[in-house]
Amino acid sequence: MAYASKADLLEAIRIQRANIDRVVDEAGDRMEESGAMDDWTLKDVVAHLTGWRQNSVARMEAAVNNGPLLLPWRNDDAGAGGEEDDYEPINQRMYETNRNRPVSEVLLESRDSFDRLEAAVSTLSEDDLFTPGRYPWLPDHALGPAVIDGTVDHFHGEHEAGIRAFLDRA
Repeated sequence: MAYASKADLLEAIRIQRANIDRVVDEAGDRMEESGAMDDWTLKDVVAHLTGWRQNSVARMEAAVNNGPLLLPWRNDDAGAGGEEDDYEPINQRMYETNRNRPVSEVLLESRDSFDRLEAAVSTLSEDDLFTPGRYPWLPDHALGPAVIDGTVDHFHGEHEAGIRAFLDRA
C-alpha cells in the first residue's frame, strides 16, 4: 500500500490491530491448538508477529528519541542495529521465549506493541516519517512506509493464509 500521510500510517496500524483481534476472536479457545503455522499454535504466531513488531516499535521509538537503534530480537552478530538475513534463529528464539507464556500475557504484549507503535507514529512529524534516508540505520528509505509496510506485509504476506486455513478447519 502507498502511504501518503501520517493518517494513512495510523490507519494501517489500526487495521492491522483489528486483523489480529479478529483472528484471535475467531479462534476463541483454540489459541493453544497446534496447526496455525506448522506445529505452532495461534498464540505462538501472535507472539511471533509481536516480536517482529517490537523491532518496528524500536525503530519508531529510536526516531522519537533521536537515539540509537537497539533491536530487541537481533542476534549478537547482526551488527549495530542491523538484522541478519537468516531469520530462523530469531524466529526460534521468539518461539522458545514465548511458548510457555499464558495466552493472556501474549495478547497483552501484542496490544502494547500496537499502542507503542501508534504513539510513536503520532509523535513523529510527516518529515520524520516520510523523508528517505533521514535515519542512518534506514538509508534510502522513509521510516514510516518502510516500517508499516513490513509490519502489515508480515501478517498478510506470510501468515494470514495459514491462520485462515487453521481457523477454517474448525
